[in-house]
This record gives sequence, C-alpha cells and structure tokens, in this order.
Amino acid sequence: MSRKRGDKWQGLVKVRGQQFSATFDTEKEAKAWEERERLKYADTTFSRKLGVSKVNTVAELWLEIRKDEVAESTHSTDKMVIGQLPSRLLNRQMRGIKPQDVQLILDGWRRSKSPATVRRYCDTLGAFFRWAAQRGYVPMNPMDGVEAPKRKHKVHQISPLTEAEVEEIALEIGGFNAEVVLFLAYTGLRWGEARALRVGDVQLKEQPPRIQVRRSQPEGAKEKSPKSGRMRIVPIAQRLLPIVEKLAVGRGRDAYLISRDGRSQIWRGRFVRSTSWPQISAGRTIHDLRHSAACNWLRRGVPVNTVQAWLGHADLETTAIYTTYLGMGIDLGAYEKMNNG
Repeated sequence: MSRKRGDKWQGLVKVRGQQFSATFDTEKEAKAWEERERLKYADTTFSRKLGVSKVNTVAELWLEIRKDEVAESTHSTDKMVIGQLPSRLLNRQMRGIKPQDVQLILDGWRRSKSPATVRRYCDTLGAFFRWAAQRGYVPMNPMDGVEAPKRKHKVHQISPLTEAEVEEIALEIGGFNAEVVLFLAYTGLRWGEARALRVGDVQLKEQPPRIQVRRSQPEGAKEKSPKSGRMRIVPIAQRLLPIVEKLAVGRGRDAYLISRDGRSQIWRGRFVRSTSWPQISAGRTIHDLRHSAACNWLRRGVPVNTVQAWLGHADLETTAIYTTYLGMGIDLGAYEKMNNG
C-alpha cells in the first residue's frame, strides 16, 4: 500500500514475507510500481486476480524485464511488435485472450507482410504469452492454438579451410590482419566475440592456456552476452600462443586483445577491403573461419561434444553439420559391406 512521506510517495510491496519499497514524486507512480512488483513475483499457476490485468499493462512489464535478458536489437523488435497489436486486444483482460483472437491478428498481418516477418512477429508473441502463462496471467498460452507461417528448413552452407589453406592465406595477407585470420581460424570465435575480447579474458598461465568468452559486440551495437547466453572457455592452440602473447603484452586487463593498439576494435568492412578477402579466400565468408576451426578440430580427433562446448553451441545438432560435411556420419563398416557384398 502506497503512503505519503513528506513531499514524496512511497510504494510498499510485501512478497513472501519480505517488504520492498521505492519512492516516487506522485501517488500514481507509486501505485503503478506496486502493481508491477506484484506481477513480477506472481506464482506460476493461473491466478484469477492476475488474469484481470490488461494486456498492455502486462506487456509493458514483460518488455521491462526482457530488456535485461535479450539483445538490444531483439528488444527493439519485441517492442515494435507489441506496438503493432490493435488497441482492442491491448485493452482486454489477459484471461480472456483466446487462440482465435491472436489468429485474427496474424491473418491480418499475412495480408500485408511477408511470411518471414509474420514468423518473427509470432516469435515475439510466443515469448510474451509463454512468459505470461508461466507467471499465471493466462490459463494457457493462446499461441499454442495458432496457425503461423511455417519456417523453411535452412540448409547450412559452409566452406571451411584446411589448416594449410589458413596458413597460406595468412602468409599472403601478412601483418596484423594475418593475426586476425589465424586467431579466428584457431579459436572458432565469432567476429563479434573476437572484437569484444579483453586482455583480462586471456589466461596464459593456466594449463592449457585459455580464453574466456564472456561477451560479444556486433558492430554499431552495445556489448551483450555471447549468443549462447553463457560464458565458455576455449583453449589456445600452441600455433596461436605466440600471437596471443604478443597482442597481450604491455596492455591492461581492460584493453582490447584483437586490436592494433588495445583501444580500437576490428571492423569487418575495413578488414574485408584491406585484405581483399573475397578474392584471397576464394569467395568464403569471415564466418567460414569459425567453420574452419570446427572442422580442423574434428580432423584432429577432438570429440564432437568438446567441439560443441568450444563453439558455444546450445545443442549437438548444430555442431553435427561439421561431422556431416566431413563425412564422419558414415558407418565405414557398412560402407565396406555395401561394396564387398
């Protein structure tokens, strides 16, 4: 219950025996905060009390919480999608939202937007209503009964380099850019992860020497967690160790590692232009250096689940594209029987 203290208003909420408070300029702000806090700590089973909350109120709370859980670009898209919902739905109570209500909205979007856009909108709505169901605002996720555009199964196209090809390209490029090529090809880090790496993330005195991948920074965006959402450890190959030691020497813990001076970051466009990357790599992408690391580890006998951990893949199915590419999924005994009868 909010109360006035001097010229300010204090919001008070008791959750599981603990009391939380915050101070505001107006009673309206204090009450709004109290409502958000009550919803935030709601039980995970459907609550009739929570069910009467308006969709727009719960969506605002969800966006506020989600801001700290997803990338800035994802949050911006989610906010835009919620803004696309008609006011007739936003002003309704959560408990009354049915699959057919959402289906009508999707059908309208289908008439004016591409299937890929509608699928992306469905991702946002699915995340929102799934969260709402877990918190007790709706008895069931209305998205479970919705017919959304089907996703096309993407065939992964990779074009990895052998270690010999990596070395040949690095030799031809020379200088700092060659070090970038070798670093990416021997660690498997993503470009955004490499450009966000700090000297303090490198543990050269450990056995084996290793890199802690804690963050990523896409160009033009703020730092965020790696794609997996978790920190991972990648060992430093002996071939790469002298390069990492050279890049780290004389720099503070917060200095950028993959940098000419510790202050500036690498930029994809500049790298591509200065190295003539499309020509020198025979049409490969920079991301193919990550694929190269994975395939070369597997060629050397590193177990696929270890490769999965080093790459930061959430599931083994993603890593399996490399075993398929290398033909490691073929049963050699069966192959011999096929040929010998």
